[in-house]
Amino acid sequence: MMQLILSDKLMTQICHHVAADYPREACGLLIGLRDGGDEGQVTGVVPSPNMAADPHVSFEIDPALILKYHKQLRDKDDIILGHYHSHPEGLARPSDRDRQQNYDPAMVWVIVQVSKGHIGGVKAFLAPETQADFDVVPIVLF
Repeated sequence: MMQLILSDKLMTQICHHVAADYPREACGLLIGLRDGGDEGQVTGVVPSPNMAADPHVSFEIDPALILKYHKQLRDKDDIILGHYHSHPEGLARPSDRDRQQNYDPAMVWVIVQVSKGHIGGVKAFLAPETQADFDVVPIVLF
């Protein structure tokens, strides 16, 4: 089973972004290392503007930002591990819309619950190709 390793500092950056963008969904990239599939270590987070038509109920990471980081990381050990986004007044679990947007089973999804601007739960997920639903990925903070 995969686990996601994340520093307190990076978790704080994600939570600050989510709180600042409330009541809109916040989103961004998770940059990091993956060792054979059992462990992902986040080494950086990259906030993105939410490009969705209605950012109060959905998210879309800026495609130019994704392309920029794919190019920037091309000859490096770090990769785009996945992304984070928030669920304002929702739960820290994949929504039906999230399931529809899942295009890469290798991507880790970190979902942050936020209510009235305050952070609730934070959970990570993977959606393997062979399953209709997401698997919970434990987050290990250090």
